[in-house]
Amino acid sequence: MSQTNQAARPQQRGSPDFDALAGRALHLVARSGDGRERGPRPEARGSDILHRLVAAVCEADPGHRDVVMAEMSAAGISPEEIIDSYIPGAARLLGEAWCEDRASFTDVTIGVARLQGLLRELGDRRGDALSDAQGSFDSPRIMVIVRQDSFHTLGALVAGAQLRRMGLSVRMVIGESDSEITMLARTRDFDMIMLSAAGCEDLALLEKLVKKIRVACSEATPIVLGGPILEAGPIAKTSIGVDFTTNDPCEALRLCGLRVPQAAAAVEAHVQGSF
Repeated sequence: MSQTNQAARPQQRGSPDFDALAGRALHLVARSGDGRERGPRPEARGSDILHRLVAAVCEADPGHRDVVMAEMSAAGISPEEIIDSYIPGAARLLGEAWCEDRASFTDVTIGVARLQGLLRELGDRRGDALSDAQGSFDSPRIMVIVRQDSFHTLGALVAGAQLRRMGLSVRMVIGESDSEITMLARTRDFDMIMLSAAGCEDLALLEKLVKKIRVACSEATPIVLGGPILEAGPIAKTSIGVDFTTNDPCEALRLCGLRVPQAAAAVEAHVQGSF
């Protein structure tokens, strides 16, 4: 059966094919890991706009997205709120639609890819670079990692955008091999390393990567694990070798004893966890 046919016809729950697809779909569900609210959820500002955003990213014509973005701007919804609340909220609805057999896996994947494109566009308007961004000279330096072949990237990109908005120096490492990741860890002096992992990733492979990072950089550099893997069940820090586990970028900073620049304190207060 082709991939297209598999996506169009949901697999039987409990089968290996279903489990593989379900794991990937759940990676698209961007949620706050600790359940705390750090800003208005999109539903509180009007679920109709959120649902129109979901419909727009599922349409091939980008004009539909432009119309919804204009509506959001007219409603007083800021680009920061779109990044922090509406994009993760739309990804969550897409994931739920697939799990409830209301959307094909292909449609969900395309929709989330377009949300990621929207995130990039908003970042470009703000002058942010999704690949790498430098904060002030004395701001904390952070590396955000999504391993090669991982299907989870949107949450990490949202977290990176939030950290940059707080004035931090952020290096996004998306889809690189373990050797490339460790080379970057060796050549850069990072204050924190954030590893975002999908729900079905192999814990043994994650442990090996963490060990390589430990060898490559200072032992004192804290490593934080986040992402959909924390939603899949309790993850013992000791089983992977990380220092902390959280889906909240601001909590990650606090756990690692890092402080944001004074001018960014107000931004931190409104950031909604989505790592």
